[in-house]
Amino acid sequence: MVVKSQIKLIKSLQQKKCRIEHKMFVVEGKKTVNELLASNLEVYKVFSTEEIYKKEVGDFCELITNKELEQISSLKNPSSVLGVFYMPKPEE
Repeated sequence: MVVKSQIKLIKSLQQKKCRIEHKMFVVEGKKTVNELLASNLEVYKVFSTEEIYKKEVGDFCELITNKELEQISSLKNPSSVLGVFYMPKPEE
């Protein structure tokens, strides 16, 4: 279940100033989320409507309903997976 504070945070990340402030960004779609999980980016949370995907990904994946996914998604027809990742830290 997605709590109100998480919904508010994820919806705010649609704006550039909030992405910069929180140093986080949202990715939608199973393929893109899988690619970022395989990279060295730090994960905040992954939300999925599929229980099988939760078992594949692990602890940082949260099972949600389609209605909750529609609330947090910026797409008209959201896919089954949404991920929130931290921005990479710039190298010196």
